[in-house]
Amino acid sequence: MRILMTTDTVGGVWTYTRELVLGLLDARADVQVLLVSFGSAASDEQTTWLRGVSGRYRKRFTFESTTLPLEWQGENSKAYIYAEPLLRRIAKQFVPDVLHSNQFCFGALPLQCPKIVVAHSDVLGWARAMHGDVGLPESEWLATYRMLVTDGLMGATAVVAPTHWMMGELRRGFGSHFNGKLPHSKVIANGRSVDTPRIAKKLQAVTAGRVWDSAKGMAVLENCMSPMPVLVAGETTSPDATYDAALLRRRVLLGKLPESAMIHLFAESAVYLVTSVYEPFGLSAVEAAQCGCAIVARDIHSQREVWGDDAVYFSDADSLCVALEKLSAKEGRLHEMQSRAAVRARSQYSRGRMTAEYLRLYDEVCGKNLAGARA
Repeated sequence: MRILMTTDTVGGVWTYTRELVLGLLDARADVQVLLVSFGSAASDEQTTWLRGVSGRYRKRFTFESTTLPLEWQGENSKAYIYAEPLLRRIAKQFVPDVLHSNQFCFGALPLQCPKIVVAHSDVLGWARAMHGDVGLPESEWLATYRMLVTDGLMGATAVVAPTHWMMGELRRGFGSHFNGKLPHSKVIANGRSVDTPRIAKKLQAVTAGRVWDSAKGMAVLENCMSPMPVLVAGETTSPDATYDAALLRRRVLLGKLPESAMIHLFAESAVYLVTSVYEPFGLSAVEAAQCGCAIVARDIHSQREVWGDDAVYFSDADSLCVALEKLSAKEGRLHEMQSRAAVRARSQYSRGRMTAEYLRLYDEVCGKNLAGARA
């Protein structure tokens, strides 16, 4: 099975892509993946990974890195127009059995193969979470975004989202174009498999994300008198330099860390905090849970869906303090929630489970079982 996959190098989609690519290549010997990245040039760390996978799997994995913009970035008018001839050329040479697009707009590509569009997040849903029904002011950029997403969804053979909540938000934002329904849709939870280092736990909480991004909701940490240290990993400088990281003066700001350091941090921490106001899934929390952290999450629909009864929830700074105080004071409760989060993360959100579900979907949209069809 030949899979042409698009990704971006900017955020969590990259981590998801790495997991799925490795899962697919390990799962079936007939799988070949050609990966094309967008958004920005691949970093040194990303390039090292790409070359490593190419060397390991040889002709079964190839990649092309571009700097073409994403549909939600500032120059989104170029997102599809500039990428279409490139992807059509690649598809003509590669002859994919399926296109797996991690951008909406490429569902509109005039290819002969089935096209799967994965909805990792959505600007309209983000705006509702951040601004309520007010949403975003109308602009040429927003009109272009709506057009790109709508055209991509209309051209897709199947649409995937990591949670039912995210799929519902997509229907809410764009369902009017499909009489309230999307093309064939399926929820496939994101997966991650972490090699957890054996490190003694410290009574500390950690969270990760762009500190300056209001959607990450880290302002709640400033007003929480936590009984344990709270460490924050992530970018502290906003693109427009308007955020003052000193606002989180009570917290230990670690800056952006390489992945190995993040995994070490999760392994030595007792608790992971999901502070986000908008979070369609959240792979960092899965990583932390697999490393033995109890999950304390903001009480939003998506996190209730992801973690169920295996997390502790909060709604504001006061309830966050109470949650941390109870975990700090009751060692048995802390160990219970660590164990429950770990079991859930390893069983429901593993690389293997995610890969198996995507392979079933590929076979379904291709209309036949392609296992073993190509050497």
